[in-house]
Amino acid sequence: MSRVVVGRTRTKAKSVLVRSPRQLAALVAALDAAANTLSPIEADEIWTQLLAVARALKRGGHPRPKSPRRPPTQAPGQLDLVDALAANSCDQSPFV
Repeated sequence: MSRVVVGRTRTKAKSVLVRSPRQLAALVAALDAAANTLSPIEADEIWTQLLAVARALKRGGHPRPKSPRRPPTQAPGQLDLVDALAANSCDQSPFV
């Protein structure tokens, strides 16, 4: 490809990328509202495109960010020690 064609392609790509956060936000909002209305084929197409976006970002030197750590979940019936101690200290008067 000539430098002119590469330059035009890159310019067009930059203009698309400038709009991408708004477009992705709109896609997320639409999926939140109506993802259950998609056919399996439509959902597969979206997943395929999302994976292509992830690969392109990785090839461009932008690795996937680490997910934020979630607090550990309590086992059923397990008490939180801090909550239990706080509840007991509120029930007892210091002058007993």
